[in-house]
Amino acid sequence: MNWIIEIWNWFLSLFDRGPQGSFFRCSMFFPADLSNPWDDNQGVDSSLDWATDEGQPWVDARRKFSYKQIVANGGDALLFIAEKLYNNHALQKKLASKNGELAKARKAGIQRVIVDLFNDGHGIPVENREDYIKQICALYSWASDKQVAFMVCLESDEIMNVAEVTQIVGWIYKYAPGKRAIIGSANLNFLKAFTGNGAVLWLETSFHPFRLSMQNADTYIAHLVILQDYGDVAAGEYGRGSGEAAWYVTERAGEIKCVMIGSYVR
Repeated sequence: MNWIIEIWNWFLSLFDRGPQGSFFRCSMFFPADLSNPWDDNQGVDSSLDWATDEGQPWVDARRKFSYKQIVANGGDALLFIAEKLYNNHALQKKLASKNGELAKARKAGIQRVIVDLFNDGHGIPVENREDYIKQICALYSWASDKQVAFMVCLESDEIMNVAEVTQIVGWIYKYAPGKRAIIGSANLNFLKAFTGNGAVLWLETSFHPFRLSMQNADTYIAHLVILQDYGDVAAGEYGRGSGEAAWYVTERAGEIKCVMIGSYVR
């Protein structure tokens, strides 16, 4: 009987091979529904609080809404801030295990996850950084490099210097071998400092992303092109998840061969 079970499991695996290729399409912002009982953020909602929202009475509804909106925008990747997972084993089991909340996300069309290790603040003490990264990386040992990538921070230069970010990238490679590290920043010169370390350079807009327009969209694309001389580049946070300008940047980012997109709009 064991051989029958093995053949059956192999047959089922043919229909669950996971995402193909390594191109992450995030839609970190998307249109809000003003009837939802959580903050609508000026008509824009986001997946960033996917873990932070735990304990709220509407958390399951918001997660379900996020998956729906990401996929509706053409995305296949969930981006969230992971700090609340640290030393929280119940939440880790619920959110990071293959068969927990991520199984619901997969059914909704989410195939990949970007784990943003640090928020734009100081939630994890400096002395705990390595232990934190070791712990979080271990949670995703079941995943391939096509399913999970680790981001240092969306705005790395706001809370760390070049040496600190370099160290964190090294810890990601140590504790999540084979998976991609991502460095986020709106500072073009800061990102240039990481030439040759293999990390994806995730460029934020130098202006507020919700003020993206057709006038400044080409400037952002030009900065992406400049950055490509320094490593693999991701078009990161560049819009509010809707509108002609965000669609235009999404199209142009694909044309210039960005390796990831953070604000995908179909």
